[in-house]
Amino acid sequence: MSFPVWENMRSELDVYFQGLKAIRLQDEYLQMVRKRMGILVDVVWKYTLTRPGLEIVPTFADVCIMEPFRALILDSPPETEITKESIDNLMVQLPELSAGWNRSNVAMLLQLVPASASLSDPDPADQVLSPLDLATTFFRCAWCTDPITYPRVLKHSCLMSFHSSVGEDPDDHVPAACHSIGRGTLPWNYGREQVTYDEEAAESAKAIVTACGQDPETISASAMDQLDPRIECLRCVHPQRGRMVMRWRTAVRMFVALHLDSFE
Repeated sequence: MSFPVWENMRSELDVYFQGLKAIRLQDEYLQMVRKRMGILVDVVWKYTLTRPGLEIVPTFADVCIMEPFRALILDSPPETEITKESIDNLMVQLPELSAGWNRSNVAMLLQLVPASASLSDPDPADQVLSPLDLATTFFRCAWCTDPITYPRVLKHSCLMSFHSSVGEDPDDHVPAACHSIGRGTLPWNYGREQVTYDEEAAESAKAIVTACGQDPETISASAMDQLDPRIECLRCVHPQRGRMVMRWRTAVRMFVALHLDSFE
């Protein structure tokens, strides 16, 4: 074998063995992190059971990217032994971290709400109602067409699931770490590009609220729930099946899907 031929083969072999090394290191990392994530899942689940029923609590996937949990679970070297006690020692910080997680997500959602859709003439001194609470505020995820209100958007399943376009960065170990325990869960809205303001649902809700004699610029979704009006779709009357009557949230979803042109 001539020297030039060997040089060409050597460069190709170097690339091949570097690829094998990268695969081996990734496998070793996932084996290590799988054990750590399994402990975290159990600890976070037990923490969740201690919280009030309506509190929005981050999942284990959200917690694993919060410091100091990330440094312990994802970034500490393989020779560092991580036990349940190691993670339990950090749990005292989770209530504050959870509150910060909620504040960050609320701030992000508020940025999506157009100024024209916010509260009319709000008084910052005594404002209690947030634009997120309005009956006309809806969001949409990148994966389905369901109009989503707040705070339900923070637990919308599509926004916590794996998708083909999420986690494509080979240097980002978070998707692989979450997937390593087979739960199909990612941190909420991972990448921050999966949620938009749903203008179509907002327009439908505005028409429905107005038809109920309420002010769409001030009434909250919970107030509409308390009123619990019944909405009839006059375009869906059927000679055999009869009249179509529904609650207001159902009406928003149906009108977006079937009758949006009637509001244009």
